[in-house]
Amino acid sequence: MALINFTLPEMVGYARIATLPPVRLLIVAIAGTAGILAELDDFLTDPGVARHPASESELPALDLELIVADRDFDRVVRGGVKTLEGLADLSRSEATARSLNTLSLHLFPEGQALVNRTYLAEAAVAETVDERLTAEDVALLQRVKLLDVEDLGVEVTDWKATGATLRDLDTRRARLRQAEIAASPLGTALIARRNRWIKAIKHLRSVLEFDATGTDETRGAILSKLDEAEAHADERERKRVAALNASLTA
Repeated sequence: MALINFTLPEMVGYARIATLPPVRLLIVAIAGTAGILAELDDFLTDPGVARHPASESELPALDLELIVADRDFDRVVRGGVKTLEGLADLSRSEATARSLNTLSLHLFPEGQALVNRTYLAEAAVAETVDERLTAEDVALLQRVKLLDVEDLGVEVTDWKATGATLRDLDTRRARLRQAEIAASPLGTALIARRNRWIKAIKHLRSVLEFDATGTDETRGAILSKLDEAEAHADERERKRVAALNASLTA
């Protein structure tokens, strides 16, 4: 995981968590953390951070919506592939097994590898699914009964809508990011401040790692929100890089 992938609002968000009770009290009780808290306090009061447009950005909310939609998209891909493969293996009819495998291929041409594509690439596969399905496929979808919804056909219909959501959110995010960059490019002072935030967080993690008196519960209370935000930031960066690579090879 990489702290460099954090947006400024995400940095501000965790700095606020760390410098306010109850987390601040937990950090204060650990030797060697006074300088870390002072650095985070300075970060929050830095005029460049406070007035930067990204502090009011819609990007974090869009990123969260994208992550939620992507998880739902991936759920259907993974579950759909496994379900159809399992039913094919269980089938007593070779013809039915072939139909199930064909249906899986038409729904998810790349199999479970589809979950590693960019948001826009995933959207394209879901949005064009009707073009790949035959009448036999549609009938078979309705025969695959599920526990939470009536059948696999219902799940696929919702999956198409999720694809459209991914496209809309990713397009909006790209436009907003470009607008923010154009309106207020990061200056060298703000870049330096970001680097000091990263250094402070790395120091905090190091202190917690070697604190013999700390407990897993304490470490979790201090770092859980940071770890969660970092996972989101890394996933966002992975998708961004994949999209860039796809555009270069198109």
